[in-house]
Amino acid sequence: MKRRLLNASAGISLLPLIATTALWVSSYYRYESPTYSRANGIFLQLTSWHGDLVFDLEKNWPDDCTGYYTALPSQEGIGPLFICYPGNYSSIGRFGFSYTSATSYVPTAKGRSLCYVHEKAAAELMNRADQWRPVRGGELSVPDAFVCGIFGLLPAIAGVATFQRRRWRLGGLCLQCGYDLRGTPERCPECGAMPAKKKWLPP
Repeated sequence: MKRRLLNASAGISLLPLIATTALWVSSYYRYESPTYSRANGIFLQLTSWHGDLVFDLEKNWPDDCTGYYTALPSQEGIGPLFICYPGNYSSIGRFGFSYTSATSYVPTAKGRSLCYVHEKAAAELMNRADQWRPVRGGELSVPDAFVCGIFGLLPAIAGVATFQRRRWRLGGLCLQCGYDLRGTPERCPECGAMPAKKKWLPP
């Protein structure tokens, strides 16, 4: 039962592992920013850029700008960005991880937040702003390598366990505890497991 649960968990972990690895590689060539927001509600955005995953959460966002934003890297080193000017903020960071908490001000034009995607000059967008909306939230930046390591842990454990069980099977050992069963193939004297005879080598 435990083995099946481990294998199932490892299989499920493979999907986000593959997705995170793909984002990691593409982050050096293209920015990806799936975004969800509700008018006067929350703003959630996940951005992959230059080997980092950046999670943004804001409250009191002015409009619904849900979408999947993509852009090629720019000389400025940023991808698609909803323009925010911070007010009071605090930031901590170490070993490639960082977290920033801030009260920001989002410029809007006719109730819509402004998004900078390189093709549009930031100054031009700012000239269109007719209101500044205060929002409160935070940003967490995590290295892609760390996220891949987390998702890859269970598949790695499952792979090692499968390899070990195969070695035990071929060596005439108990699959439960690794005890040598070549002298007692009917029953493991260590843990009491009763393996099928066909799985073990004769003594």
